[in-house]
Amino acid sequence: MVGSGHHGHTLSLCVQSLMPPHSGSGPATSDDERSQIAIVGDLMRSIAVVQYFPKYKALEEVARDYNTQWTTATEMLTENVYLVAENWCNFVILKRNPKAAAEEVRCRLETVGEFNAGEMAN
Repeated sequence: MVGSGHHGHTLSLCVQSLMPPHSGSGPATSDDERSQIAIVGDLMRSIAVVQYFPKYKALEEVARDYNTQWTTATEMLTENVYLVAENWCNFVILKRNPKAAAEEVRCRLETVGEFNAGEMAN
């Protein structure tokens, strides 16, 4: 997946979502109305949380990790907690706070854990 970034094009390494795939071309169900979010692992800038809005057929970035991580793998543990593996053999746990009063807090992922694995995870 290639997207437009700060320096032209950035390469998105992996995309992860908890939303089950849509089964067919029928009308949307109540499950489809849930928050449809995914995390996008960017090889050079860590991860971003994007939300899909089916009504507009659009993706919007709703939160980002502003720390530089050379992301090698991502996993969405819950809707608001994410695991990132990076090339220096570290795992980072990030948490999103979508109910925060301030927009600045809602759009920033907070680091809640850092672990050194001793070898690269992919």
